[in-house]
Amino acid sequence: MDHVRAQGVDPAALEAAFDTWMRMSAWPVIIVSSAIFIVILKLYRPSITWWGHVCAYLVAMNALSVITLVAVVLSLTGLELLAAVVGGLAMVIYLAAFVRIGAGVFKLGPFELVALFLGVVIGNILVAAVMAGLQFALAIYIVSRFDLSLLQLIEISIEASSS
Repeated sequence: MDHVRAQGVDPAALEAAFDTWMRMSAWPVIIVSSAIFIVILKLYRPSITWWGHVCAYLVAMNALSVITLVAVVLSLTGLELLAAVVGGLAMVIYLAAFVRIGAGVFKLGPFELVALFLGVVIGNILVAAVMAGLQFALAIYIVSRFDLSLLQLIEISIEASSS
């Protein structure tokens, strides 16, 4: 933070700006990222309404969320290894929920279910990239408002942690 102070910026003000902007952008980033899955689902069964696809997506997300909450509780109680196992299990249950929705609601055959599974896996990669990209762009915007460079701050942080 010495570099930030040297630039004439109050570190507390910079941290407050990050906190405010990241909180304000959380839901829009999640909605944009979720739209990827809804489009993927729509590609597999275009005859179902958009609302039907949103509901199907939310069922899979709820399955993931319930198991993730268990992992968080385990982590908070000091059972990190078990929390990691349950966290991995959460992703398996999430993917299984999508396949179950594909078989039950969308009436997909075996090959279509494999394609749906692969689509969801690729969708997860896309979502991670979109979310990271949007958050990185927002971070660049925030530090630029303070006449700072995010890349310089990252370099300084890396140098400080390595020494």
